[in-house]
Amino acid sequence: MQRLTLNFPALLILVAAWLALGYSGPLMSALSEYGVHGFTQVKLVVFIAFFYTVALAISRCVNAFKPFAILLFVLAAPALFYMSEYGIIIDADMIINAIETDTAEARDQLSGSFFETFITLGVIPSLLLAYIKLPPFQYGNKNKTRHCSGDLLFSISGRYRLHQL
Repeated sequence: MQRLTLNFPALLILVAAWLALGYSGPLMSALSEYGVHGFTQVKLVVFIAFFYTVALAISRCVNAFKPFAILLFVLAAPALFYMSEYGIIIDADMIINAIETDTAEARDQLSGSFFETFITLGVIPSLLLAYIKLPPFQYGNKNKTRHCSGDLLFSISGRYRLHQL
């Protein structure tokens, strides 16, 4: 059985859209409760998708696209569960508290619905992404990482200089 092969732009858009739309339900619910206008919510989802697209494109430059996307899937699934289950928005203090939690307290948080969410929204998308064959990154030179990072650095510094004018 042959693996499905997708070109990078199609897979990039698919993964970024899944990350932006599939895991942002609790955020959109919270924004609705706060009375944020629908058009503003759409702009926020577009910004989140753009952010994921840029971050994933940069990860492709160092041949880390799939591991980075899988890491995002695996981290976003539990975050989605806790935001949906408890109606919270995760901030830096909550992450620190989660790191400092002992095993007995953490064991109480694990439930069947947690594992269901983790498997359906973390493991299955990760396995699907791992199954898709992605053509290797080719930049036209053996030292592709240097060229890619040089292009990124040049574009960032060019924009910084324009803001100084």
